Amino acid sequence: MWNNVCSHFLKNQGGWYMRECDKAILDVIDLSAKLLFCADRGDLKRSDDSCGVLFGTVRDCAYRLLDLARRERELHIMKGTWGLGKEQQVNN
Repeated sequence: MWNNVCSHFLKNQGGWYMRECDKAILDVIDLSAKLLFCADRGDLKRSDDSCGVLFGTVRDCAYRLLDLARRERELHIMKGTWGLGKEQQVNN
């Protein structure tokens, strides 16, 4: 996953920059992956059906968050603003 993320960083004046809102989207994508891992691990180790409900709900939420974050990332890419650092001007 991080290979895709790194390709969106821009090098400016010797450093790497990304807009804070884009970083937050990447954080949600990363959080979704962690939630999916947790749900899978919990499902494998669960002791009763109510745990299955919990981990199923976590999985559903993770997929919903992941879908929303990916859509938002695509919107930023289509607008041409994804990965623009502080030193760059956005042409409106």
